[in-house]
Amino acid sequence: LRPATVIGEGDRGNFLRLVKTIARKRFIWIGKGANHKSLIHKNDVARACAIFLNAANQETEIFNVAAEPLTMKEIVDEIAFNLKVKIPKFSVSEKYLQKIFDLNSKTIKIGKALKLAETVRKWTAEDVYSGEKLRSEYGFEPQISVKEAIAREVKWYLANKNV
Repeated sequence: LRPATVIGEGDRGNFLRLVKTIARKRFIWIGKGANHKSLIHKNDVARACAIFLNAANQETEIFNVAAEPLTMKEIVDEIAFNLKVKIPKFSVSEKYLQKIFDLNSKTIKIGKALKLAETVRKWTAEDVYSGEKLRSEYGFEPQISVKEAIAREVKWYLANKNV
């Protein structure tokens, strides 16, 4: 099984980092947010694992586990809605940042800038996986929508941010 980015209560990865950035009002748009991302709630990943543990088929196959993708704008808007914060309207051009990163990589090579360049590349990339094969062969459908998964993670974050 190849899960898309797994989100859910207790997450400690990049998605929680995005939630914290928006909550702390440190979020700045890079690009327009039109790129798509596939996400999946942790409970749905567990359900997909259970399907295979109980399956009689012992052949080796690869299945993506993913819900329907959302644009980054939809994801960020949903996080902001659940946090009850506003997102800045202005954005930094991806092309402008890329020129700065290219200059850095050819000259002074500041380590933090190299790491930031990779973060921007991941942020603006299309990251979409189809769960159609798993759906058609095993009838798997995510039970938790991505918007509900985001709401759950934000609620968890708000309840635990001071712990």
